[in-house]
Amino acid sequence: MRVLSVVGARPNFMKLAPVDRELVKRGVEHAIVHTGQHYDHGMSTAFFEQLWIPAPDFHLGVGSGSHAQQTAAVMQRLESIVVELSPDLVLVYGSTNSTLAAANGPARRRSTMSSRIAFRSCCSCRRATPRITSRPTACRPSACISSATS
Repeated sequence: MRVLSVVGARPNFMKLAPVDRELVKRGVEHAIVHTGQHYDHGMSTAFFEQLWIPAPDFHLGVGSGSHAQQTAAVMQRLESIVVELSPDLVLVYGSTNSTLAAANGPARRRSTMSSRIAFRSCCSCRRATPRITSRPTACRPSACISSATS
């Protein structure tokens, strides 16, 4: 199985870390795409190093811009990677522009499934609970996976 993870901002990196370790442990071929939405190279590098995430296999270099500009750039630049790798599954994380773009781009390819991993804190019970979705647009084309981290 070939899995492609698409991340672009600080919250995505934290969700990616345990997923990457588990995929590696299970012998799954895992490629990481950094969209560059979080465009401070030093800060991104620090998160990858501190969370023990391997360097991204691809960097899209999207940088700053409006919601539309970032989303369009991620979709355009990610398309050739998805075509080249032909992953069985594309994992997207959280609720960022990168998440929206990566969930909708591969969803147009019938042979590629995308899933979203999200997490939130439940204020009413004051403990961490998994979230299925708060972004119907990002989740509509994908099956949602919940991530419970403590």
